[in-house]
Formats: sequence, structure tokens, C-alpha cells
Amino acid sequence: WLLDAAEGEEPSVALRRSSLLSSGDWAAQGEDRRGQPQREAEGAAEATAAAAEEREVRQLALCLAPEAEAEVQEVEESIEEMLIRLDEFCGMTDMIRSDTSQLLDEAIPLIKTKMIEMNNIYMKVDKLEAFVKMVGQHVSFLEEQVLQAEKDHAVIPYTV
Repeated sequence: WLLDAAEGEEPSVALRRSSLLSSGDWAAQGEDRRGQPQREAEGAAEATAAAAEEREVRQLALCLAPEAEAEVQEVEESIEEMLIRLDEFCGMTDMIRSDTSQLLDEAIPLIKTKMIEMNNIYMKVDKLEAFVKMVGQHVSFLEEQVLQAEKDHAVIPYTV
């Protein structure tokens, strides 16, 4: 029927025109092609019409298939793109897991060791601060005693 379609004629118009031709104008006159009465040929005509209709539907499906194929291609490309992104995401999560494992296995023990070393240094600094404070108190006490001794012995302020 597509070959019979006039140039510029839509497939649906050609389909209707070909189905009218396939059922034939003779059915409207009450006789089939062989000149037999219409009642005897009705069963055969229905079977023929059904077969012709099925052929026309298949041909129409073939006509529409390229459009559907383009849509299928777009969907397949979209799915492929999503699969690529999913694969990248899985790779990134695996990398994060391996980095986390490395941190847990290597970096955290090193941090704990450094923390113990720093705590020892903090204790030494605290002891040094206490020592400096104690020395400062002793120096203040000694200065007071020196001043008191100078007053008690009255040192001559005018020496030559």
C-alpha cells in the first residue's frame, strides 16, 4: 500500500485507500470477484479482510519503526550514560573506602603515638612552669632579706 500511495499522501490516507481497494467495490454490489453471491463469500471475505488488515498493520508498524528506533536509541544512550555515571560513583566510593581504611590502619596509630609524645612534652612544660614559679618566689624572698639586711646594718650611702 505504501507503493500505491500518492506522492505527499500520508500513510493513514494510503492505508484507508488500500483497505477500501482490498475489500473491493464488488462487495458493495452483492457479488465477489467470481460472480458468486455475497453471502457465500462473506466468510472468505472476512478472512481475507482480516489478513489484509494484519498485513497493513505490519506495514504501518514498519513505517513507524524508524521513529520508535530513534526513541529507543535515545533511551539506550541515556541508560548507557547513567551506567557510566554509576560506575564512576562506585569507583569513587571504593576510593573513599580504601582511604578510610588507610586512615584507620596507618594514620590513626601515628596520631595516637604523637599524642602520647605531646602529652609527655606538656607534662615537662608544666613542671618547668612550676619550677620557674618556685624560683621566682625564692628570688623575691631573697631580695626582701637583702633589703632588710641593708636597712639593719645601715650602710653608708655616701662612699667615696
